Amino acid sequence: MPEIWTCPKCQREFFRQNQTHYCSDRTIEDIFEGKAADVVLAFDALLLAVAEWEPQVIGAGKNAIIFNNGKAWMVVRALKTELDVSFFYNEILKSSAIKTARLDNMGKNKYVHTLRLRDESDVTPEVVDLLRKGFDFILNSKRLPKLKKVVTKKKVRKKK
Repeated sequence: MPEIWTCPKCQREFFRQNQTHYCSDRTIEDIFEGKAADVVLAFDALLLAVAEWEPQVIGAGKNAIIFNNGKAWMVVRALKTELDVSFFYNEILKSSAIKTARLDNMGKNKYVHTLRLRDESDVTPEVVDLLRKGFDFILNSKRLPKLKKVVTKKKVRKKK
């Protein structure tokens, strides 16, 4: 496993020394404060499904839990009644489990896919397979070429 650097201010762990980040003293438990019990169970099931994938560090940011395997590969936000789970891949994946997929704003070399999990039963084998694709994509990505947005041009008629 690569060497881990721990931020001396917030104690978050990273794979790069002096990794740029926003320091936060929040814990994973803090992020789930006041959330529905089913949301906590959904996160527990999600964590069980991916926690042993290596290399990986998992930590709480200001408003989310970040899963990092050299770069952030998944970001989990605890909403009041569901988990908002985002992960990255080099193309748009097709699945009924995916709520949205779009070109990522940061870097433009990957697509961000969003899942919504309401309870532990939503952490299906299909969801775990999708997340594994995201984990492997980020783990194996080096400097990636920028992806182009697909733009369709409308035909313009010339006036006679």
